[in-house]
Amino acid sequence: MRVHILGSAAGGGVPQWNCGCLNCCEARREGGTVTARTQSCAAITGDGSAWYLLNASPDAPAQLAAFAALRPNDGAARHNPVAGVLLTNADLDHVLGIALLREGEAMPVWATAEVRRAMESGWNATGLLAAYGGIHWSIAVPGAAEFELCGGLRARCVALTGKPPRYRESQEKSVTGNCVAWLFTDIQTGRRLLVAPDVACLDPQLQDAAETADAVLLDGTFWSDGELREVDPAGRTARDMGHWPVGGPSGSLEWLRSHRAPRRGYLHINNTNPMLRCDSEQAAEVRLHGITIAEDGMEWTI
Repeated sequence: MRVHILGSAAGGGVPQWNCGCLNCCEARREGGTVTARTQSCAAITGDGSAWYLLNASPDAPAQLAAFAALRPNDGAARHNPVAGVLLTNADLDHVLGIALLREGEAMPVWATAEVRRAMESGWNATGLLAAYGGIHWSIAVPGAAEFELCGGLRARCVALTGKPPRYRESQEKSVTGNCVAWLFTDIQTGRRLLVAPDVACLDPQLQDAAETADAVLLDGTFWSDGELREVDPAGRTARDMGHWPVGGPSGSLEWLRSHRAPRRGYLHINNTNPMLRCDSEQAAEVRLHGITIAEDGMEWTI
Protein backbone atom coordinates (compact mmCIF):
# COMPACT_ATOMS: atom_id res chain seq x y z
CA MET A 1 0.00 0.00 0.00
CA ARG A 2 1.18 3.48 -0.88
CA VAL A 3 -0.05 6.84 0.37
CA HIS A 4 0.98 9.97 -1.52
CA ILE A 5 0.36 13.35 0.11
CA LEU A 6 -1.07 15.60 -2.59
CA GLY A 7 -1.66 18.44 -0.13
CA SER A 8 -0.59 18.75 3.51
CA ALA A 9 -2.01 22.11 4.67
CA ALA A 10 -5.28 23.03 6.32
CA GLY A 11 -7.88 25.23 4.62
CA GLY A 12 -6.34 28.15 2.75
CA GLY A 13 -3.00 26.44 2.20
CA VAL A 14 0.44 27.88 2.96
CA PRO A 15 0.84 30.72 2.25
CA GLN A 16 -2.79 31.69 2.65
CA TRP A 17 -3.78 34.33 0.11
CA ASN A 18 -4.89 36.95 2.67
CA CYS A 19 -2.38 36.27 5.45
CA GLY A 20 0.85 38.08 6.26
CA CYS A 21 1.83 36.05 9.33
CA LEU A 22 5.44 34.98 9.83
CA ASN A 23 4.87 31.54 8.33
CA CYS A 24 3.14 32.87 5.20
CA CYS A 25 5.86 35.48 4.69
CA GLU A 26 8.52 32.76 5.02
CA ALA A 27 6.64 30.55 2.54
CA ARG A 28 6.61 33.42 0.02
CA ARG A 29 10.29 34.24 0.51
CA GLU A 30 12.78 32.42 -1.67
CA GLY A 31 14.84 30.21 0.61
CA GLY A 32 12.44 30.76 3.52
CA THR A 33 12.09 28.41 6.47
CA VAL A 34 8.55 27.32 5.49
CA THR A 35 7.76 25.12 2.51
CA ALA A 36 4.65 26.12 0.58
CA ARG A 37 1.80 23.62 0.86
CA THR A 38 -1.56 23.06 -0.81
CA GLN A 39 -4.75 22.04 0.96
CA SER A 40 -5.09 18.62 2.54
CA CYS A 41 -5.63 15.68 0.21
CA ALA A 42 -4.03 12.22 0.04
CA ALA A 43 -3.98 9.53 -2.66
CA ILE A 44 -3.96 5.88 -1.59
CA THR A 45 -3.43 2.72 -3.65
CA GLY A 46 -2.92 -0.97 -3.08
CA ASP A 47 -1.67 -1.90 -6.53
CA GLY A 48 -0.31 1.35 -8.02
CA SER A 49 -3.18 1.46 -10.51
CA ALA A 50 -6.42 2.13 -8.63
CA TRP A 51 -5.95 5.35 -6.65
CA TYR A 52 -8.44 6.71 -4.12
CA LEU A 53 -8.49 10.28 -2.82
CA LEU A 54 -8.85 10.88 0.90
CA ASN A 55 -10.85 14.12 0.64
CA ALA A 56 -10.90 16.35 -2.45
CA SER A 57 -9.42 19.76 -1.81
CA PRO A 58 -10.02 22.95 -3.84
CA ASP A 59 -6.45 22.42 -5.10
CA ALA A 60 -7.25 18.93 -6.45
CA PRO A 61 -6.90 19.67 -10.21
CA ALA A 62 -3.40 21.09 -9.74
CA GLN A 63 -2.49 18.35 -7.26
CA LEU A 64 -3.48 15.61 -9.72
CA ALA A 65 -1.57 17.32 -12.52
CA ALA A 66 1.55 17.44 -10.34
CA PHE A 67 1.50 13.69 -9.59
CA ALA A 68 2.39 11.53 -12.59
CA ALA A 69 0.46 8.47 -11.36
CA LEU A 70 -2.79 10.46 -11.46
CA ARG A 71 -2.42 11.97 -14.92
CA PRO A 72 -4.62 10.62 -17.74
CA ASN A 73 -3.13 8.04 -20.06
CA ASP A 74 -1.21 9.42 -23.04
CA GLY A 75 -3.42 9.50 -26.11
CA ALA A 76 -6.65 9.07 -24.16
CA ALA A 77 -9.25 11.64 -25.15
CA ARG A 78 -10.76 11.31 -21.69
CA HIS A 79 -9.51 9.19 -18.79
CA ASN A 80 -10.37 9.47 -15.11
CA PRO A 81 -7.40 8.24 -13.05
CA VAL A 82 -9.30 8.58 -9.73
CA ALA A 83 -11.13 5.44 -8.59
CA GLY A 84 -13.11 7.33 -5.96
CA VAL A 85 -13.11 9.77 -3.06
CA LEU A 86 -13.51 9.00 0.64
CA LEU A 87 -14.55 11.97 2.79
CA THR A 88 -13.70 12.61 6.42
CA ASN A 89 -16.16 15.49 6.80
CA ALA A 90 -18.04 18.09 4.76
CA ASP A 91 -15.68 21.04 5.29
CA LEU A 92 -15.20 23.09 2.13
CA ASP A 93 -11.46 22.44 2.03
CA HIS A 94 -12.25 18.71 1.86
CA VAL A 95 -15.14 18.61 -0.62
CA LEU A 96 -14.92 21.47 -3.13
CA GLY A 97 -12.51 19.45 -5.25
CA ILE A 98 -15.38 17.13 -6.17
CA ALA A 99 -17.05 20.02 -8.00
CA LEU A 100 -13.77 20.93 -9.68
CA LEU A 101 -13.36 17.35 -10.93
CA ARG A 102 -16.82 17.47 -12.52
CA GLU A 103 -15.72 16.45 -16.02
CA GLY A 104 -16.20 12.80 -16.92
CA GLU A 105 -18.40 10.09 -15.47
CA ALA A 106 -20.03 10.12 -12.03
CA MET A 107 -17.42 10.29 -9.28
CA PRO A 108 -17.72 7.49 -6.69
CA VAL A 109 -17.85 9.14 -3.26
CA TRP A 110 -17.96 7.40 0.14
CA ALA A 111 -19.29 9.54 2.99
CA THR A 112 -21.43 9.18 6.08
CA ALA A 113 -25.12 10.03 5.83
CA GLU A 114 -24.45 13.17 7.90
CA VAL A 115 -21.68 14.36 5.58
CA ARG A 116 -23.84 13.78 2.51
CA ARG A 117 -26.76 15.61 4.13
CA ALA A 118 -24.55 18.61 4.93
CA MET A 119 -23.33 18.76 1.33
CA GLU A 120 -26.85 18.36 -0.08
CA SER A 121 -28.52 20.90 2.18
CA GLY A 122 -25.57 23.28 2.33
CA TRP A 123 -24.75 23.61 -1.38
CA ASN A 124 -26.92 21.08 -3.24
CA ALA A 125 -23.91 19.00 -4.27
CA THR A 126 -25.81 16.32 -6.17
CA GLY A 127 -28.08 18.79 -7.96
CA LEU A 128 -25.20 21.10 -8.83
CA LEU A 129 -23.17 18.31 -10.40
CA ALA A 130 -26.07 16.46 -12.06
CA ALA A 131 -25.55 18.44 -15.26
CA TYR A 132 -21.92 17.31 -15.36
CA GLY A 133 -20.44 13.95 -14.39
CA GLY A 134 -22.45 13.76 -11.20
CA ILE A 135 -21.77 11.93 -7.93
CA HIS A 136 -22.24 8.23 -7.24
CA TRP A 137 -22.81 8.11 -3.49
CA SER A 138 -21.99 5.21 -1.17
CA ILE A 139 -22.97 5.66 2.47
CA ALA A 140 -20.24 4.76 4.94
CA VAL A 141 -21.44 3.66 8.36
CA PRO A 142 -19.04 4.25 11.28
CA GLY A 143 -18.38 1.03 13.14
CA ALA A 144 -19.50 -1.19 10.26
CA ALA A 145 -17.30 -3.90 8.79
CA GLU A 146 -14.59 -3.18 6.27
CA PHE A 147 -15.61 -2.99 2.63
CA GLU A 148 -13.47 -3.79 -0.36
CA LEU A 149 -12.00 -1.24 -2.76
CA CYS A 150 -10.30 -1.93 -6.07
CA GLY A 151 -6.60 -2.71 -6.18
CA GLY A 152 -6.33 -4.91 -3.10
CA LEU A 153 -7.57 -2.54 -0.41
CA ARG A 154 -10.26 -2.64 2.24
CA ALA A 155 -11.53 0.40 4.13
CA ARG A 156 -13.72 1.30 7.06
CA CYS A 157 -14.62 4.61 8.66
CA VAL A 158 -14.05 5.34 12.32
CA ALA A 159 -16.48 7.58 14.21
CA LEU A 160 -14.99 10.72 15.74
CA THR A 161 -16.31 13.56 17.84
CA GLY A 162 -16.80 16.38 15.37
CA LYS A 163 -18.82 19.38 14.36
CA PRO A 164 -20.78 19.94 11.16
CA PRO A 165 -19.10 22.20 8.60
CA ARG A 166 -19.12 25.89 9.38
CA TYR A 167 -21.75 26.58 6.71
CA ARG A 168 -24.14 24.22 8.54
CA GLU A 169 -23.30 24.93 12.20
CA SER A 170 -26.51 26.91 12.81
CA GLN A 171 -28.69 24.11 11.38
CA GLU A 172 -26.90 20.92 12.38
CA LYS A 173 -25.93 19.46 15.75
CA SER A 174 -22.66 17.81 16.66
CA VAL A 175 -23.61 14.18 16.16
CA THR A 176 -21.77 11.00 15.28
CA GLY A 177 -21.00 10.96 11.58
CA ASN A 178 -20.09 14.61 11.07
CA CYS A 179 -16.44 13.62 11.18
CA VAL A 180 -14.66 10.29 10.68
CA ALA A 181 -11.21 8.84 10.22
CA TRP A 182 -10.46 6.15 7.63
CA LEU A 183 -8.59 2.91 8.24
CA PHE A 184 -7.19 1.22 5.12
CA THR A 185 -6.00 -2.38 5.01
CA ASP A 186 -3.72 -3.90 2.37
CA ILE A 187 -5.39 -7.25 1.69
CA GLN A 188 -2.16 -8.92 0.60
CA THR A 189 0.09 -7.82 3.47
CA GLY A 190 -2.45 -7.10 6.21
CA ARG A 191 -0.79 -3.75 6.93
CA ARG A 192 -2.96 -0.83 7.90
CA LEU A 193 -2.96 2.92 7.46
CA LEU A 194 -5.06 5.27 9.62
CA VAL A 195 -5.74 8.76 8.24
CA ALA A 196 -7.42 11.25 10.59
CA PRO A 197 -7.03 14.88 9.44
CA ASP A 198 -9.80 16.25 11.69
CA VAL A 199 -9.58 15.16 15.33
CA ALA A 200 -11.25 17.01 18.20
CA CYS A 201 -10.08 14.66 20.95
CA LEU A 202 -8.81 11.15 21.57
CA ASP A 203 -12.01 9.19 21.07
CA PRO A 204 -11.93 5.53 22.18
CA GLN A 205 -12.74 4.50 18.61
CA LEU A 206 -9.74 6.42 17.28
CA GLN A 207 -7.45 4.91 19.90
CA ASP A 208 -8.67 1.39 19.11
CA ALA A 209 -8.16 1.90 15.36
CA ALA A 210 -4.72 3.39 15.91
CA GLU A 211 -3.63 0.36 17.94
CA THR A 212 -4.06 -1.80 14.84
CA ALA A 213 -2.32 0.61 12.44
CA ASP A 214 1.18 0.34 10.99
CA ALA A 215 1.08 4.00 9.95
CA VAL A 216 -0.86 6.97 11.34
CA LEU A 217 -1.45 10.37 9.72
CA LEU A 218 -3.01 12.64 12.32
CA ASP A 219 -4.57 16.09 12.51
CA GLY A 220 -1.79 18.66 12.96
CA THR A 221 -3.87 21.78 12.33
CA PHE A 222 -2.84 23.90 15.31
CA TRP A 223 0.05 23.75 17.75
CA SER A 224 -1.82 25.56 20.54
CA ASP A 225 -5.45 26.23 21.34
CA GLY A 226 -5.30 30.03 20.98
CA GLU A 227 -2.87 30.10 18.07
CA LEU A 228 -5.25 31.60 15.52
CA ARG A 229 -6.00 34.58 17.75
CA GLU A 230 -2.38 35.70 17.47
CA VAL A 231 -3.07 36.72 13.88
CA ASP A 232 -6.83 37.28 14.14
CA PRO A 233 -8.12 38.54 17.52
CA ALA A 234 -11.63 37.45 16.51
CA GLY A 235 -10.46 33.98 15.55
CA ARG A 236 -11.83 30.87 17.21
CA THR A 237 -9.78 28.50 19.32
CA ALA A 238 -8.53 25.19 17.98
CA ARG A 239 -10.93 23.24 20.17
CA ASP A 240 -13.85 25.48 19.17
CA MET A 241 -13.08 24.52 15.57
CA GLY A 242 -12.91 20.81 16.40
CA HIS A 243 -9.13 20.34 16.34
CA TRP A 244 -6.94 18.73 18.99
CA PRO A 245 -3.85 20.93 19.46
CA VAL A 246 -0.48 19.28 18.90
CA GLY A 247 1.52 20.88 21.73
CA GLY A 248 1.16 21.12 25.48
CA PRO A 249 0.66 18.52 28.23
CA SER A 250 -2.73 17.46 26.85
CA GLY A 251 -1.80 17.80 23.18
CA SER A 252 -1.79 15.06 20.56
CA LEU A 253 2.02 14.89 20.50
CA GLU A 254 1.98 13.43 24.00
CA TRP A 255 -0.09 10.54 22.67
CA LEU A 256 1.44 10.14 19.22
CA ARG A 257 5.06 10.11 20.41
CA SER A 258 4.49 6.91 22.37
CA HIS A 259 2.46 5.17 19.67
CA ARG A 260 3.76 1.83 18.39
CA ALA A 261 3.23 2.51 14.66
CA PRO A 262 6.56 2.57 12.75
CA ARG A 263 5.31 5.51 10.67
CA ARG A 264 3.63 8.49 12.28
CA GLY A 265 3.01 11.92 10.84
CA TYR A 266 1.02 15.13 10.98
CA LEU A 267 -0.98 16.57 8.09
CA HIS A 268 -3.72 19.21 7.62
CA ILE A 269 -1.38 21.83 9.11
CA ASN A 270 -2.63 25.41 9.41
CA ASN A 271 -0.59 28.29 8.06
CA THR A 272 -0.17 29.68 11.61
CA ASN A 273 1.34 26.50 13.10
CA PRO A 274 4.95 27.16 14.22
CA MET A 275 6.01 23.58 13.50
CA LEU A 276 5.90 24.52 9.82
CA ARG A 277 9.14 26.46 10.31
CA CYS A 278 11.94 23.98 9.86
CA ASP A 279 14.13 25.82 12.41
CA SER A 280 11.48 26.15 15.15
CA GLU A 281 11.53 24.52 18.59
CA GLN A 282 8.16 22.97 17.80
CA ALA A 283 9.42 21.29 14.62
CA ALA A 284 12.46 20.00 16.49
CA GLU A 285 10.25 18.55 19.23
CA VAL A 286 8.11 16.68 16.70
CA ARG A 287 11.14 15.32 14.84
CA LEU A 288 12.78 14.28 18.12
CA HIS A 289 10.09 11.64 18.52
CA GLY A 290 10.50 10.31 14.98
CA ILE A 291 7.28 11.92 13.75
CA THR A 292 7.01 13.38 10.26
CA ILE A 293 5.62 16.82 9.46
CA ALA A 294 4.01 16.13 6.10
CA GLU A 295 4.85 18.08 2.98
CA ASP A 296 3.24 17.99 -0.44
CA GLY A 297 4.66 15.13 -2.48
CA MET A 298 5.63 12.98 0.52
CA GLU A 299 4.97 9.29 -0.03
CA TRP A 300 4.99 6.28 2.26
CA THR A 301 5.00 2.62 1.28
CA ILE A 302 3.40 0.62 4.07
